[in-house]
Amino acid sequence: MSITVDPASIRAYGAAAQEIFGRIRSDLEGLVNDVVNVNYTGENAVGFKTDCGTLAADFATALTKDLRAIADAVQASTTNIMQSLGGVPLTIEFNGGTVNVPPVPPGDGTYSADPSGLESLKGTARTRFGSINEQLNTHLNRLSSTAWTGNAKDQAVQAVTSFTNSARAKVDEATRTLTGYIDRQVESLRTADK
Repeated sequence: MSITVDPASIRAYGAAAQEIFGRIRSDLEGLVNDVVNVNYTGENAVGFKTDCGTLAADFATALTKDLRAIADAVQASTTNIMQSLGGVPLTIEFNGGTVNVPPVPPGDGTYSADPSGLESLKGTARTRFGSINEQLNTHLNRLSSTAWTGNAKDQAVQAVTSFTNSARAKVDEATRTLTGYIDRQVESLRTADK
């Protein structure tokens, strides 16, 4: 098998990967903020928002580890092949820091709950999770379509496919967990209002 590497293609992929990881980071931060800012007040709301925010932040931390593993796998492969052919290493940078839960305002003695607001939070969360999955797929496609042939690319694509599948599984699990938690809260409100 011949080895072919188009440095411009690899550099373009690296720039695209950084943008994709940045969009994923924005979705993760947005998800945590969406949860904490849902229109729901009272003591139970504080606990709900804190717990949901923690679920979303824990998911963000786990997914960030997968993104780091993806970036490291590609960086190692592309750097090795580029340097062996006289090129410069590829660096993929992204914000791999922890996504923190913003402070949930304490209850002020008022109680307000709009089940439709919580229902719409499920849709918002699904949209964010869907966007993350779409970005993961776009990233894998961008790597696969680089003008690069050889065993190193095959191994990089295989490794990134594995990490991507792991990340998508985390997205699916987080979707079920978060929407299930919201469903239970909505049901509790509706039951109390009968």
